[in-house]
Amino acid sequence: MQISSNASSVAARQIQQSTEMLNQLNQMITDKSQDVSNKLIKVAVTDKLQTQEQQSKIDLLA
Repeated sequence: MQISSNASSVAARQIQQSTEMLNQLNQMITDKSQDVSNKLIKVAVTDKLQTQEQQSKIDLLA
């Protein structure tokens, strides 16, 4: 009975450690996804501003 209890305790610890590791990985993925999203938004806004600036120059030349 003691062996079974010890095995259960070890298994529970391993499950807890695995869960904590998965939670950390999930947080890292979430953080990186947010970083990438922010960079894509910045690129899109920059591109839009450059396009508007070029159009303004074309309009001035017309």
